Amino acid sequence: MHRQRHSFSKPVVWGLATLFSFAFVGEPGIRADTPLTTERVTTGLVYPLFVTAPPGDSSRLFIVQQTGEVKIFKNGALLPQPFITINVQCCGDSGLLGFAFDPNYATNGYFYINAMRVINATLTSVLERYSVTGNPDVADPNSGLTLLTLAQPTPSHDNNMIAFGPDDGMLYTSFGDGGNQQDPFNRAQDGSLLFGKVLRLDVSNSSPGNLYDIPPDNPFVGDPMVLDEIWALGLRNPWRFSFDRLTSDMYLADVGQAAREEIDFEPGNSPGGLNYGWRCMEGSICSGLGGCTCFSPALTPPIYDYDHSDGSCSVTGGYVYRGCKIPDLRGTYFFADYCTNKIWSFRYVGGTVTEFQERTAELDPPNFIISSITSFGEDADGEIYIVTRGDGNPNGQVFRIVPAGIALGDMNGNGSFDGRDVSAFTLALVNPAAYAAQFPSVDPDAQGDFNCDGVLSLNDRTGFVNALLSD
Repeated sequence: MHRQRHSFSKPVVWGLATLFSFAFVGEPGIRADTPLTTERVTTGLVYPLFVTAPPGDSSRLFIVQQTGEVKIFKNGALLPQPFITINVQCCGDSGLLGFAFDPNYATNGYFYINAMRVINATLTSVLERYSVTGNPDVADPNSGLTLLTLAQPTPSHDNNMIAFGPDDGMLYTSFGDGGNQQDPFNRAQDGSLLFGKVLRLDVSNSSPGNLYDIPPDNPFVGDPMVLDEIWALGLRNPWRFSFDRLTSDMYLADVGQAAREEIDFEPGNSPGGLNYGWRCMEGSICSGLGGCTCFSPALTPPIYDYDHSDGSCSVTGGYVYRGCKIPDLRGTYFFADYCTNKIWSFRYVGGTVTEFQERTAELDPPNFIISSITSFGEDADGEIYIVTRGDGNPNGQVFRIVPAGIALGDMNGNGSFDGRDVSAFTLALVNPAAYAAQFPSVDPDAQGDFNCDGVLSLNDRTGFVNALLSD
């Protein structure tokens, strides 16, 4: 896949102008399974752990480095000045581990971080809120408001993730069981502790006098045995959960002890309170450690787990694809293993894992190597990225999953997106039948769907033009 720069001739300019004067007639197309690959977005990163973007901001990627810096990728390059540098204790299981933009970031400028820091000689998980400055590419490092701290008993299994629910606007954050091996104090099942849990917090009214509110519909509100903040329990070392932005379903990857790696699931309409079974269960098997009752109906088993027989050792959770560039991929969940560098995908439909496949070879990028996958991420448009750690030289990398040999906007099917696609795009809007006859191998609803609603229409004109002019 490639794009070519062209100076626009007068016919092309006139063609762009005509895009704003026609109506669309046609039906959504059906595509076969699209072959995939990856393209490298950037490198030169120091222990990158996450990538994300503000809601509705398609022009920037924010890359989280474990060392505490958040870098911005904009206009094809990393900006020299970090968006923010957070004071953290790095590295191992520690550092800057979680980052999330407020759903109303465009108006309030708030974002949230989850990091490890030494406080009073104790390694501590810290959840904080910060604000952007008048410069959208620079945050205020002095604006931090600490919302929650959790002193860690050991330097392992401290992993934190933060994300906002797509429907409820609540902030979800996860903590590991606090270590060491085998959760010796059964913290993951102890409702009086935050270890081994997912929390759900209302931060919409956070202030120095009111750090967060407890959502009244949290599952354990009023239960004296369980803290009100807790949304789910029974986790060992969750490394990346995510929400399907369409259904609000949660997918959560939990790193196993020595036998199984697992993907847990919670439907978007769940009232919460699920118990994923650690430490008595490790994935789908009984661990023999006690702490709860193996295979109890009160426990929620993983929707998928795998063993360590091939050298696998640490699952990296990913995302459900909801982007525009690969329509037939929508609804597919991606995840990986840190040790083997294997990448897999599946759909979860009606309580069943379907279309499971290994994607490692398919996603192997030309001229580069994907290894030590620390995270996946999404941009504002729902495209999925893969983050690799590197060794700190700096040589961490970010890759984007893309269709192989196809460019979004390539309306004439010549393998590139450029000014020559304007007339074909216009024809597809004006006369779908004539377009189909002239370009029978191109699906206009796939190649021209710039607003991600699944069909080519007048609503895609602005995206088409902006992409063409910025290319």
